Amino acid sequence: MDDWRKIRSKNIINEVLAVSAIIIFIVIGVRWQLSSNTICGKIDDNFAMVILQIQATVDTLTIAIIALISGSVSDSNMGIAFSDYYLNIRPSIFKQKRIIVSSILLLVINIGLYIVGWYCLILWILAVTVVLILMSVNEFI
Repeated sequence: MDDWRKIRSKNIINEVLAVSAIIIFIVIGVRWQLSSNTICGKIDDNFAMVILQIQATVDTLTIAIIALISGSVSDSNMGIAFSDYYLNIRPSIFKQKRIIVSSILLLVINIGLYIVGWYCLILWILAVTVVLILMSVNEFI
């Protein structure tokens, strides 16, 4: 039972750190976008389009890998499927369904930011997506 508490506290600490990183990345992105003396002036629409393409590809691969992993694990222990445990029960905040929906929502937000021309914030939203993907991978370790 002591091992369970250690694992649970480690998961909660990782999730709190991820939420903190997400908030920090969004704040930094908005701040850099609104200030005029940053590197954001050097980001053009071609670079922003490449970032959007990378994010769309990574989101698609993440969704596909989660679907493959969740479908292939059919073993269970004490009536609970391992895939259901690792994907839905074990994480507190970053359940796999939330990560998938968040990734798609962040991609849509980035498309809107591209239309508006806020290219610097697109880069930071990509960083938020990377944090979500790292949390997704962390669930399987």
